[in-house]
Amino acid sequence: PLINYSQGTYRLKAGNKSFDFGNDFYYADAPPRLDFTSDEIVFAGYGITDSLSGWNDYNGIDVKGKTVLILEGEPMNKKGYSLISKTKSPSVWVSNRSTKINLAKKMQAAAILIMVNDYIGNFDRYNRRMEYGRLEVDNEANAKVIPVIYVNKTAVTFILNAAGKDLAVFEKNAGKHKGKNGMV
Repeated sequence: PLINYSQGTYRLKAGNKSFDFGNDFYYADAPPRLDFTSDEIVFAGYGITDSLSGWNDYNGIDVKGKTVLILEGEPMNKKGYSLISKTKSPSVWVSNRSTKINLAKKMQAAAILIMVNDYIGNFDRYNRRMEYGRLEVDNEANAKVIPVIYVNKTAVTFILNAAGKDLAVFEKNAGKHKGKNGMV
């Protein structure tokens, strides 16, 4: 049997605010129907654990069974060098989006929110894929699909503000990897 990952009807709501699919968020690799509610969001910086560089955004936080919020990209220094690869070239954490997703799944997150910097550009790239979908063999690995939702900065700001948090503080701390991440 095959499973069709195609565009379904999805809603994203935080507090009393509903967000618009396409304008505020989009999803990738979700089954046609998925009911999911989350009461806890954990901020995990860039969502990177890299043994070579010693970077660990998950240090000291537990995301098991919770929604994890991560930033797109990777930490950079003021000269434009990646703190992961130590070069101006992006690391695998940026060049292959599934690396961060697979790590969050391994950490047993219930869902993943990724704040996208160039939301419009990313949505335009994925829109065609979402409209036409893709087929995969229906197997045990696909039965454990967790939602991966890409959100714009405005939506993330609202979600954090509703919890009494400030996105600027989270973004600043995300570049430090010293356990400043945690519950939203």
